[in-house]
Amino acid sequence: MRRRDSRVRDLRLLLVAAVLLVSGCGGGGSTAPAVSDSAPTPPAAPPPGPTANELVEQYAAEVRQMADINNTPIPGSLLEQQMLADGNPTATCVDFALTVLAMLQQDSRFSGQARRVSVALNLDWDADGSVRAGFDVHTLLEVLQDGGRWTLVDPTFGFVPTDNAGNALTAVELSHLARAHDWTGMSFRYLTPAGDAYAQSYYVDYPLLFVNVATNNSMQVLVDPMLSADDLGYFYSLVGYLVSQPGIYVAHCAPGADADSTFGVELPCSSQGFSTAHYAEAGQDQFGIYQLQRFVFIGSG
Repeated sequence: MRRRDSRVRDLRLLLVAAVLLVSGCGGGGSTAPAVSDSAPTPPAAPPPGPTANELVEQYAAEVRQMADINNTPIPGSLLEQQMLADGNPTATCVDFALTVLAMLQQDSRFSGQARRVSVALNLDWDADGSVRAGFDVHTLLEVLQDGGRWTLVDPTFGFVPTDNAGNALTAVELSHLARAHDWTGMSFRYLTPAGDAYAQSYYVDYPLLFVNVATNNSMQVLVDPMLSADDLGYFYSLVGYLVSQPGIYVAHCAPGADADSTFGVELPCSSQGFSTAHYAEAGQDQFGIYQLQRFVFIGSG
């Protein structure tokens, strides 16, 4: 009997030990939560912020849409504030460019570099180096790319000039295309729903604005030697014909003349022999009136 009792006692001890062992693994006998062998899924990374290019183009589109096609700003817009600060009756290309630069300066996400660049079709200078006469001068923006290229973004016209592969052009690259009459070597990526409407309605065919590229905003120094619209065959003559429709024209000045009064107002003449541009009504019959040809944006002007 003692041997049997001893066996029973030993069996009970073994059962108690087993119960205590199980209780220790499970926290007092409760079921442990399932544990996965795989690593926990990290939270989704936030989407990347806009690049410097994207920010410049975004603001260029916004500023372009702050004015109508006649460049009259929306009341209270940043563009109107810039225009009034400059004392202009309507927004100029400089107002468009400066408004975009001011917006970029206030955006902490912008870590790139952007700046103004000035271009022109025809230019002439006074003795002090200031620009005295020119057929058209234009200001737009450049954005610094990897490799040191400064590519163009134009808030006044609402597009980015590109090559045929869609790569943004520099001012000098577009100038060389315009000087070579290589109209098929350039394209344009539009930033607003208006598409090419602003370029079509402008009195100068857009690429002609890049015949001469300046190294500074006062345009006292050019990248390449000066070329004129006449040198490149960009003018076509309306001599001896009635002006069939209102538009922007220039007069052929007398040799050596500093000014011309063909249109009834005195207009300064450039050293290339053309006056600055002037609006002429239909029906005006004058000798020596010229108008620019259009090669890319074939609008009515």
